[in-house]
Amino acid sequence: MELVTMPSSYNGWPASPNPDDIDIVPFGYAYDRPFPGGVRDGDVKTVLGYVCVQLHERVEPCVEGWDWGYNYRANVNNPSTLSCHSSGTAVDYNAPNHPNGASGTFTNEQVATIRDILVEVGGAVQWGGDYTGTTDEMHFEIIVDAD
Repeated sequence: MELVTMPSSYNGWPASPNPDDIDIVPFGYAYDRPFPGGVRDGDVKTVLGYVCVQLHERVEPCVEGWDWGYNYRANVNNPSTLSCHSSGTAVDYNAPNHPNGASGTFTNEQVATIRDILVEVGGAVQWGGDYTGTTDEMHFEIIVDAD
């Protein structure tokens, strides 16, 4: 019997083109906010839900249709790896306001609040605005394993 290994996104989480294989669930409306359509169920949903609610309430209101989560695809900035969206462990927030590669799309006050929110989730989430190389200020991803 051959063991089949599931691919993983660059943060190490299992990824699949079939969202049911990795427990992707609707996301956003459960929190009464119009943001991403799917993330991994369980702790990922809880943590990213908290981050998105806090962004909505403390940084800038979420715009319906400008946000997303699960999407099985290559990483835009490094196509040799799978995006964290492929594992349901990342969300993009108000993407048209914060395009990939742009920096300074949030005010200094907003950035300070984003950093406070990330501290509140114990460092489990990384913000694409902190990337070296190509910044991605819309992007928030889980950077810890399930443990």
